[in-house]
Amino acid sequence: MPQHPDEQLCAMARGRITQYVRRQYSRFGPETVEDVVQETFLRYLRYRQGQEAPNPIALLYKIANWVATNEYRRQARLGVQESIESGGPAGQGIDPPQPPA
Repeated sequence: MPQHPDEQLCAMARGRITQYVRRQYSRFGPETVEDVVQETFLRYLRYRQGQEAPNPIALLYKIANWVATNEYRRQARLGVQESIESGGPAGQGIDPPQPPA
């Protein structure tokens, strides 16, 4: 049975998008890269249900960049939060506020 054109595109572009995310966001582990790539293709397919993409490869790269940037920001927020809570480097030297006397 022939594949749908979007399935063919996703199969062909998966390796390229994975390499792009690994290269641009080297601090991501393999599981995070896989999550970003899967989310990229899910968003692409949702977008395609409503409209035509004139340049689907460019759209995939753009979506991958958005998803990866959001994940990077999320990890950065969580990293700072965890570091402060654990008294790590970001929280060292900072005394908690004291109630007024």
